[in-house]
Amino acid sequence: MSARNIKVLSEEHRIIEYVLDALENLAAEAKSKHSVDITVGRKVIFFLREFADQCHHGKEEEILFKWMRVRNIGIDAVEMLEEEHVSGRSLVGRMNQTLNTFEQNQTIGTFVEDAYAFVAMLRDHIHKEDDGVFMMVDSHLSKSDDEQLISEYIITERGYNRHYKAFALAQEIGAGVGFSPLTSSLIPEISRTFIV
Repeated sequence: MSARNIKVLSEEHRIIEYVLDALENLAAEAKSKHSVDITVGRKVIFFLREFADQCHHGKEEEILFKWMRVRNIGIDAVEMLEEEHVSGRSLVGRMNQTLNTFEQNQTIGTFVEDAYAFVAMLRDHIHKEDDGVFMMVDSHLSKSDDEQLISEYIITERGYNRHYKAFALAQEIGAGVGFSPLTSSLIPEISRTFIV
């Protein structure tokens, strides 16, 4: 992929996948110990809501998918992906509720099942975007389209510093489950565009 706006979205996926791996690890531990690390769990929920949903899905829904609709590119795919965004929000809400319940009565409820379902759904969703939709978009983009889209991404992120915060939070989450640090070499376009 050569378009900068697609590189940004794809690199955001790499950060999200790192947190998905951590969530999967957290769920496996919860399943075996019948206990959830609330601190890490809360960080995962915050990351998924603030970065994966508001920052990443926000750019897709409010900018990229609108661009695709105007040009009648991949309309069925856009509708499916937006439905998956809604399903993901529901699963994140359920995981959050089970964390609340765990804090009150020390039962993990459906946390493990919801976490595994969310991880599987979002990994598949990322695959559809990276290996399907983004390639389709990239083949239709002009240089000026790409510049316009990246400009809109920058405007929507101005003042939030979400990428820097998300990268730092992903590192904390990874450390909380014993992962090696996420390296910034995986996100050169994000680093250049947002974390200067």
